[in-house]
This record gives sequence, C-alpha cells and structure tokens, in this order.
Amino acid sequence: HLRGGDYVEAGTALTSAQSLASSNGERLVEARIAFGLGELALACGKPPQAVVHLHRALGLFRGIQAPVFEARVLAMLTEAYAAASGTEPVVIEAVPGPEVPGRAPLPG
Repeated sequence: HLRGGDYVEAGTALTSAQSLASSNGERLVEARIAFGLGELALACGKPPQAVVHLHRALGLFRGIQAPVFEARVLAMLTEAYAAASGTEPVVIEAVPGPEVPGRAPLPG
C-alpha cells in the first residue's frame, strides 16, 4: 500500500500489524513496522510524526542489536528532521578527536 501511494490503507495495515507484533513480543517486526510508519508519515508530509515513529524504531532496533537497521533509521531521521525544519539534509564532516593509544590517528 505504501509503495503504491495508498497511504490510508498503508496506515491502517501498519497500525494493525504493530499491535499484533507488540502483543506477540516480535521486536524485529515491531521495529520494522515503526520504521514503515515513519516512512509513511514522511510521505504524507508529517515530519514531526515521522520523527516520533522513527525514534521508536531506533530504540527497538538498538534493543535487539540490529545495527544495519539502525543505520537506515538514522538516515531517514536525517530526512525527517530536515523536512520538519524546512531545510535540506546536511552532511556533517567528522572532526578528529583525541588520539587513542595503540591506534593510528585519524587524518585531518
């Protein structure tokens, strides 16, 4: 439904699925649904709502130690925060920190 642009049906299906996943303790499924709800909210032009869903997804993915999914959520959170503020996403360069004994220093 979401990919086809049927946002009302997508929202209904995702909300029902989220309740079911939550009641069955399916954390991975619940996290993926929260991600989908965030994606849906962003597609519907509701970035603040997207941020709420995406933070829930992030917490769930972190709880089950799913770093690949965490990365996807963080990327979408960047889009959601940019949309909420009315700006384009910004790429921030990493700043080298203090040297760590036994590790080569970061270039910069």
